[in-house]
Amino acid sequence: MPIANLPLKKPSSAPSSSAPSSSPPQSSDISIPEEYTHLPDRYGISLQTLAHVLKLREAPSERDILASASSSHQLQVCVMYADERSCFRGINSSGNIRWPVPAGSPSASWEKVYLLTQMQLTGSGEWGNLGKNRRKELMNQKKDVFSRLNKVVRCVIDLMGLRKDAEGLGNGLTVLRALEAGVWEEEGRELLQVDGIGKKLGEKLVGRGVSTMKQLAAVDSGHLDMLFGRNPPFGVGMAIRMKQFPMLAMAMTPMGRMNGSEDIGVFKVSLRYENKEVPRWKGLLIKVVFWLKVKDTNQLLWFCRDSISKLAGDGMRLVFGAKVGVGKEVVGYFSCEEIVGTMVSEEQTAL
Repeated sequence: MPIANLPLKKPSSAPSSSAPSSSPPQSSDISIPEEYTHLPDRYGISLQTLAHVLKLREAPSERDILASASSSHQLQVCVMYADERSCFRGINSSGNIRWPVPAGSPSASWEKVYLLTQMQLTGSGEWGNLGKNRRKELMNQKKDVFSRLNKVVRCVIDLMGLRKDAEGLGNGLTVLRALEAGVWEEEGRELLQVDGIGKKLGEKLVGRGVSTMKQLAAVDSGHLDMLFGRNPPFGVGMAIRMKQFPMLAMAMTPMGRMNGSEDIGVFKVSLRYENKEVPRWKGLLIKVVFWLKVKDTNQLLWFCRDSISKLAGDGMRLVFGAKVGVGKEVVGYFSCEEIVGTMVSEEQTAL
């Protein structure tokens, strides 16, 4: 169901999450606007968590969203132990993560989640002098941390859809894809979501001119053997796997004005994949998302998600109306919800 069609009510204020609160309100003190009350049940999160993410400002950055999710009630089970502080201080100052915590000496629960997540997504793997047993505990805890973060970030995405906040929605989807894939969405890094490609091999491929999943999927089996420095039939197996990587395509056509509603522009969108068969990357039942925004504003015009299986055959065709002025530039985005390196986009002018 298109979230853009759900009731819209912006909060009266939306402060930044740059300084997350460590003391969430008690459930008895929480008042949630009616249009958001379905979110806790949908994503299995607490009312405290929903109240916390509702404080996100307009157009939150990827950093805002990750910090807010990390500091939510849902993640307070992840305690920072005294013997871990030196390790996380080293991670924070290593220069290998995108967003260090401001204090420089992390000790809070949310800081542990925030840094542990970034460490995973950058593949830095720097544990310092942390003991073997504690390191094993952290690696075991990581799965639970990512599962909880996933639920909170999905809630944030729906929240941004309800607010018609295009930038927040796009940034939330970027964070979600990274969490699901285990790597940041950027050239070179996205190769690491392929089984068998680690940091060193990824750097080797980039040095040989292959830095995206789409580039890797276009290499034939013989050249794959050469790129990876392996003997046949390695390349054949890799080529078969890469044929399952979703190759998305879209076409967007402005159709003019809706009859009787001159302020409503009509758009026709075709969504498809270029694979010969329905892609099933790593066995996932892949979901795809499409959203449309006004190019020079933060106005979300449309947002929907569905299974990639619905694109079989001739693809999926959407025809919808959106409140946008004549001559306004709009941008459509189409990507997998859980796989990095799949995004395609197109710009058009509303008629």
